[in-house]
Amino acid sequence: MQISQLMERSQAATYQVVHQLIQQAGPLVTKTLKDQVDLSQATLDKYLRAIQEAGQVGDMAWRLDWQDDQVNLWLDQHLSQEDILAYFLQDSIKYQVLDYLFEKGEFAINQLADQLLVSEATLNRNLAQLNQYLQEFGLQIRNGRLKGPHHQVLYFYYQLYTSSLPPATKDGLIKQYGLKAYLPYFEKINKGTFTPRGEDRLALWLYVTQRLARFNDRDYESLYRISADLQDRPFYQRARQHLLRYQSQLARDFQEGDLVSHVLFLSSHYLLSPSVNEQFLGYGGPIMSATSQTVRLLNQDQALDKREKARIVYEAGQSYSALSYFQGFLLQGPLPDADSSYAQAARDLLAQVVPKTLPISLDDRGDLLTWVQWKWGQTLETLDLREEAVYQVAVRLDPLTNLDRKTMLELRQQLEIHRRLSLDPYQEGMAYDFLISDYRQADDNPQTSYYLDQPLTPYDLKSLKQVFQQKVAP
Repeated sequence: MQISQLMERSQAATYQVVHQLIQQAGPLVTKTLKDQVDLSQATLDKYLRAIQEAGQVGDMAWRLDWQDDQVNLWLDQHLSQEDILAYFLQDSIKYQVLDYLFEKGEFAINQLADQLLVSEATLNRNLAQLNQYLQEFGLQIRNGRLKGPHHQVLYFYYQLYTSSLPPATKDGLIKQYGLKAYLPYFEKINKGTFTPRGEDRLALWLYVTQRLARFNDRDYESLYRISADLQDRPFYQRARQHLLRYQSQLARDFQEGDLVSHVLFLSSHYLLSPSVNEQFLGYGGPIMSATSQTVRLLNQDQALDKREKARIVYEAGQSYSALSYFQGFLLQGPLPDADSSYAQAARDLLAQVVPKTLPISLDDRGDLLTWVQWKWGQTLETLDLREEAVYQVAVRLDPLTNLDRKTMLELRQQLEIHRRLSLDPYQEGMAYDFLISDYRQADDNPQTSYYLDQPLTPYDLKSLKQVFQQKVAP
């Protein structure tokens, strides 16, 4: 589903023009733009004037340069895609209906029509169109309520507000509801912190789930069915303990489906660390089978090194989880063009793997399948663009010795002279080829580890050079 489908017709067309201009690296001839957006010249000129005026009066932080038959759009460096979408959605009847349902839970036609200042006929026409679009997510508006599996309701509103709430609005909501105070419960599941971007995304998910938890008619029947193999796993049981502590802070009744929804979200939205993602997969099941088959097929085509396999495992785990647990996807616009050969290879890969391993039909995933195919196309292209394999060395030093920075600098100066050797500070969960450390841990691999004396000695450097001469080909 394209988010522009929620806009009024003229706003959707204007947004399409803006979207095309943003994709350009320089000025664009209006005739070319006219063909791209499939508008008459007169209609295109009308929308270009509206775009230009919005910048001139300060409604939007952009400037449209329009000289003769060439146009060029300049965006303020602080203007985000979400700001642009919010601008074009602000007068949308469909968007206002969805926002009203999020806040109130239900509506009466006559009252909502009065509030939106439209006729009941206009509102009913928009509701009929909106229901057509919501089918992709397995949702429908009936009798003034949004009906469907509750985890799909959560997923839809998360996607909607991810795209349409400006960054300043999101930050305000996160602070207003104190959402980041709850992140430590989820960090326990992740066995570490999330990335800053991941923290913001998880906080928005918590905003959606907490706000919608006040409605009692949450339908989790289909969720329990699709997650039946998950709930008995040790991974879920451990995550459940942390989620129970999180729920206790909210002081409201909850259902098991509320807990399951959080785990499904974490496992499918590129939030978990690679090591925890592998733990999630490690207990078997259809998603692990799909991941293993994907690695095997790609390894047949081109021998994957350790880091490439780790990336494939992560992409497979997250994308197959998304396909298994959710349906529908809200696209902000046409996806960037992909090389046709990689796009076809991605479609072939999914067609070969999914029917044999996952208990789903790709036909009802909607634009989620479009997104996953595009992501896999990018991943496959990246594999072919691989640079020379770099031997990754992790350096894990005790900061309390006050020698860690000096030692790291000396190691890099003495050892990082080979173009295929890279020394980086150790990060938990990352895959490395070799470890240099000044202390031991029980799970270290002695075959790929070297332990330093303190302070670093010439003998250490001589020994390490000998090790890397053997492991890194010239």
